[in-house]
Amino acid sequence: MNAAASERSKDRERDALVAALHGLEMGARNSIEALHDALCAYVHARRRDGDSVQSVLAQVRELVTQPVTSEGGTKVSALAREALIDLSLRWCADEFARGD
Repeated sequence: MNAAASERSKDRERDALVAALHGLEMGARNSIEALHDALCAYVHARRRDGDSVQSVLAQVRELVTQPVTSEGGTKVSALAREALIDLSLRWCADEFARGD
């Protein structure tokens, strides 16, 4: 994959992850499954591009920590957000370890 295609893939996977977080914050049906799928795709793309597990975990933590909607800060309590971060990081580590 060339550099431009790799960047487009990164943007697509990140956008899908943000969309899944948005759905979760808004209470969308099946939002946890959608988030899991988006996280796995994001991790797969990062791993394929040679990112380290530590780098990917830091990226995911940064994305999941911040609400993606103005309502997200109030709809997802701090305790629930921490649990979401922990779950997301566990999913990412599992996906990274799984390989292709």
